Amino acid sequence: MSPVARVAAAVLAIVSLGLVLAGRWHSQPAPIDPVPDVVAPVASTSPAGPPRPALAPDVPERIAIPELDFALGTVAESLGAMAVAYNETHPGANVTRAIYASDFHRASWPSNYGAKAGMGSTNTTYLTCHSSSIRKLPCNALAARGAVKLGYHLVITTRTTEVTYVIERLSLVKKTDFVNSDEMRRKRPGWAVLTVCLLQDGRRTEYSWAVFARAVQEKRRGH
Repeated sequence: MSPVARVAAAVLAIVSLGLVLAGRWHSQPAPIDPVPDVVAPVASTSPAGPPRPALAPDVPERIAIPELDFALGTVAESLGAMAVAYNETHPGANVTRAIYASDFHRASWPSNYGAKAGMGSTNTTYLTCHSSSIRKLPCNALAARGAVKLGYHLVITTRTTEVTYVIERLSLVKKTDFVNSDEMRRKRPGWAVLTVCLLQDGRRTEYSWAVFARAVQEKRRGH
């Protein structure tokens, strides 16, 4: 091979190698963003199979917050019956509907407002109980600022099931706004709202705590 031919062959080899390397470089996948800190939940692929359907919602009979060693029986009452009790203790009020417990030593569930308790409920489950600045009542344990914390659990026992909720929001609502407040009236399937009068420095106020909790687990009683 002549010197000219050898030089031409060397140049061709270098060019060919450059094209191959360039092709390899451009064929590499583009860099991707790192995995985000929070990702959406994915469906379980465990051998346990699909999740079981929710049990039928039922009438609350007892509420508890295990972290506070708190438990209290629950009675069903209509908004009308609650209004009668409210008017008796608040002369001149003359309300026709109220979320108000008639028994100071039990929680009340408004039977014709919201929904029964359960993961499959189609609306919010409402509950209420009293605190007092002059009497020792069970719900005094929930009434002070900081007593109930996010992440605590609200357990509602019905006639047939035990439903565990996780507390995800705390809000102060005027006592007279329970039925009319947009925040309170909002439809929240699978959620429960427990209200209890706020005690500030051991004294009564015009506000109540609204404890918003989301159902995360349920089991049939006796199982």
